[in-house]
Amino acid sequence: MKWLICILICWCSIGNTTAQHYSFNRYADIDGITRVYISKTLLKAIIKSENPAMKISGNKVNLNNKELLSKMDGILVLTGTNTRIANMMHEDATKLSHTKEYEHILYRNEKELAIDVFTRESKGVILEIILIDKTDQNNRIIQLMGQFTPDDILSMIKI
Repeated sequence: MKWLICILICWCSIGNTTAQHYSFNRYADIDGITRVYISKTLLKAIIKSENPAMKISGNKVNLNNKELLSKMDGILVLTGTNTRIANMMHEDATKLSHTKEYEHILYRNEKELAIDVFTRESKGVILEIILIDKTDQNNRIIQLMGQFTPDDILSMIKI
């Protein structure tokens, strides 16, 4: 009986540590949100192509580097198509700054550009990058999953 309790405690603690990434799944079936997911398999195909260039959200995010693309496990892009939905997405995404798992590493607000960048790190490796683009009325949330370095982030974002 003691072994069973110990196993249950270990299993529960492992479950809590592996499920700490932020999920934007609640936006999967909401009208007014465009949701695009790019899997690791498709990313591998892009890497194999002669010109692996991806532009997300205009020219604000640069993913035209084969080495950077090879580090990604997936990309999720959410775009709110009206002001109410965009505001809801923005409020939800900025809740990340109140969590212990995510670090708010960049905030920039100018005429043509308004972005927030959050990262989730474990053992010195950045596992997730979340970019919130509030530049126009259609907010965008870009979630990059993989294993990144701080230099990877700098190569993506024009500061």
